[in-house]
Amino acid sequence: MQKVLWLLLLLVGFTGMSRADITTAADNITPEPKEQTLFIFGVSQNLRDSVAYVTDIVAITAPNLLQKKFFTDRDLYAEQLRVYVEQTFASPHQTAVVFYDKKIVKLEKMRQKLRIKLAGQKLGLDKIVVKDIFKDQFQFKKLEVAGSN
Repeated sequence: MQKVLWLLLLLVGFTGMSRADITTAADNITPEPKEQTLFIFGVSQNLRDSVAYVTDIVAITAPNLLQKKFFTDRDLYAEQLRVYVEQTFASPHQTAVVFYDKKIVKLEKMRQKLRIKLAGQKLGLDKIVVKDIFKDQFQFKKLEVAGSN
């Protein structure tokens, strides 16, 4: 019984060593980061205020923007918009969201639908007013994230 146990331990030890060598060799080969272009726009609103801010659509090009079809840094872009609206329009407690797509036509349709839907909503006795933020007023700044390069 002891001989079988030692033989099994030796076999597992050799298998583990050869497997470690294979994964190390595979890990040394890293693919080049692929440049991707996404089109994004943002919406910001204080949920107690009757004004919603909608940005123009902007193109962002950087390596590895999408990971498994998900825009991982969109919270950081939403934060840029939130800070801009709070400082520029003196409107605290903003909630900002960023929408994205690879196709500008599809995103423009989404933006128009959202603007119409927001403009028709009531907040208390007031209707929500949609204000546009144009490209010359605000643009998202490209982020340099350590994990994306």
